[in-house]
Amino acid sequence: MHIQKTHAPHRSRRLPAVEWIADQDKFQRVIVHLVERRCGRKASGELTERMRVAEEACKERIPLLLKSIKKLSAEYIACSGGDGTRVHFSAFRNRLHLRFQPITSRRLSIELRKLDREIILLRRGIAGILASVLYLSMLVGMTSAETAQEIGGISPSFVRQVGHRARFAAKSLGYA
Repeated sequence: MHIQKTHAPHRSRRLPAVEWIADQDKFQRVIVHLVERRCGRKASGELTERMRVAEEACKERIPLLLKSIKKLSAEYIACSGGDGTRVHFSAFRNRLHLRFQPITSRRLSIELRKLDREIILLRRGIAGILASVLYLSMLVGMTSAETAQEIGGISPSFVRQVGHRARFAAKSLGYA
């Protein structure tokens, strides 16, 4: 009988800790920058005013997302009736390449989940979720899976994307 030693999981960071996460002013500026980029609206003035404008822009997107969900739900119902594949002018077209491609019920369900998750994030308040993700993953040192489970309603890949985008935003603000 062979006995093998098992090692404890490695808890070190892949990337070094950032200094702006501990500075409240820099942290707030990074969060405002992330929310503005996510919502596509940038305002001038105080941080609170900029955050309010960006949050309102995010909330304005919810009816459009709901309309997209309704349209894709109808497509999903139509696709799932037969063999699951239907060829039509795709709703997933790239702006540069308009082409026909097969749309399966699986692809539609993935797209519906993405839109649904986006609506949930916008309704919960995107700034609070981004701040929680950055705090837990970068300052506390939780893994992406632990962070996603702690916050709920997000995936580990979302946690990693937020971390990467926050580092990029901090770099563009001159904090890195």
